[in-house]
Amino acid sequence: MLPEYSIRKATKQDFQALTFFIGASEHVHRHLDWRTSLDWLGYEPYLILQKNEVIQAVLACPPDPFGIAWIRLFCVSSSIIKPFQAWDALFPEVQLALKPGFPITFAALGLQDWFINLLTENNFAHHQDIVVLEWSGNLPAALSIPQGMILRPMFMSDLSEVQILDGLAFDQLWQNSLDGLTLALNQAAYATVLKLENRIIAYQISTPTSFGVHLARLAVLPGFQRQHIGSMLVRNLQEHFGEKGFEMVSVNTQDDNQASLALYRKMGFHLTGDSFPVYTYSMAPISPLPIETS
Repeated sequence: MLPEYSIRKATKQDFQALTFFIGASEHVHRHLDWRTSLDWLGYEPYLILQKNEVIQAVLACPPDPFGIAWIRLFCVSSSIIKPFQAWDALFPEVQLALKPGFPITFAALGLQDWFINLLTENNFAHHQDIVVLEWSGNLPAALSIPQGMILRPMFMSDLSEVQILDGLAFDQLWQNSLDGLTLALNQAAYATVLKLENRIIAYQISTPTSFGVHLARLAVLPGFQRQHIGSMLVRNLQEHFGEKGFEMVSVNTQDDNQASLALYRKMGFHLTGDSFPVYTYSMAPISPLPIETS
C-alpha cells in the first residue's frame, strides 16, 4: 500500500463525490455497458483509493455474467497519483475481494492509449478486436418468414428463455446475464424474437443512439444458424427503422467472427474503419489452505 493511502468499498452514498471526481479526472476508463459506471455502485468489487479521506482513484469490476469481470470503471486523479500506481494498489485488492473458488476472467475494452498501455504492462493479453459496421438506408431484398415461424416483439416474460439462448449462442465472455438482458430490453428502441413451435430460436435488441440506432444484440440458437434466420431479423429491423425515418443503423462484432461479418455485409452494412481491442486476464481459483490433522 502507498504511504498515507487507504482503500475502502464504494457505497451509494459516494454517488455525488464520484460524479464530481470522474468529471474532474484526467484519466477515466468507462466500460460500454447497459449500466453507467455509477449504476454499478452497490455491486462488488467497487473500490476507492483515498488519501486523507479524499478520493484519488476508483476501480470497479463486478462480475456479470458469472465468472466474467469487465473493468467497469478505472479513474485516477493523476495530479496526485499516477494511473500505474493506482492500479498497483487497487487491482490486487479487487482480486482478493472476489476470493473465487472458481476461475475469474477480467476483461477490458481498450478505448484509450494510456489504458491499453496499462493493461499490457500488467499482463492483460490481447484477446480480439471489435469492429464497427453501419447500414445507411438501402434496403436489401425482402425475406419472407417461413410458415410456422412467428416474428413478434420481445416481452419481459421472454427473458428467461432468451438468456438460455444467449448462453448457447455466445462464448462466455460475451454472454449476458438475466439482469443485463432486462436492462437491455428496458433501453430498447426495438426488440424482437423469432419463434418456432412455441420456442424462441432467435432474438435481436436495438437501442437508440444520437446518430440513429444500434443493433446491440443478435443471436440465433446454434441448431438454426446458417439458415438465414439472422438475416430475417436484420431485414425486419431495417424495414422497421426505415419506415420511421432512421437512415443509420450501427452494429459491432468481433473481427474474427466471419459468419457475423458475412451476414452484415450481405444485409448492406459496411465497415467504418473504427475498431477497438479487447484484453483479458485470467485469475485461477484460489485453493483453500490444507487443514492440518493430528
